[in-house]
Amino acid sequence: MSFETVLFSQLNNLRAYLRAQPLNLGGVTATMSGGAGGPPGGFVGYLPQTRVGYDTTEAEVTDSGTSLLNNLNRIRYRVAELEDYHHVYSEEVTVVSDTTEFPTNSIYVSGTLRLYYNGLRQQASLFSEDIGYDGFTTTFTVASGEVVIFDYDYKDSDQ
Repeated sequence: MSFETVLFSQLNNLRAYLRAQPLNLGGVTATMSGGAGGPPGGFVGYLPQTRVGYDTTEAEVTDSGTSLLNNLNRIRYRVAELEDYHHVYSEEVTVVSDTTEFPTNSIYVSGTLRLYYNGLRQQASLFSEDIGYDGFTTTFTVASGEVVIFDYDYKDSDQ
């Protein structure tokens, strides 16, 4: 055999060997900023989420699991909790006469009111929330015929 044939044969063998090596993703030891430790157990191909260490800085609930799957479940739980807590309600009002005062159809969560005038979102300094969170007052007068859109988060009354 020639030198070139042997060299190319060895390079092909090395390439095949490297492709067959397991992927080292830090193992299943949970630490800050992701998993640490050795390989996840010699997996070749698809690596199950239960064999990847989770990031302890993202843990919102306490459970006995320490895998990426448990971490994703924590995030899913938190998102579902927030979705159940607040609902966004949007209203559009065509002003009949010049005004600065606007009622809302629902009591909203403090600090969640967003106001749009002439299609532009207004800074919070340009309106104030009513004490009962059932309306707001603008620092500018909205002319008759103009459209004001506002949305806000509200909490279900049964929660």
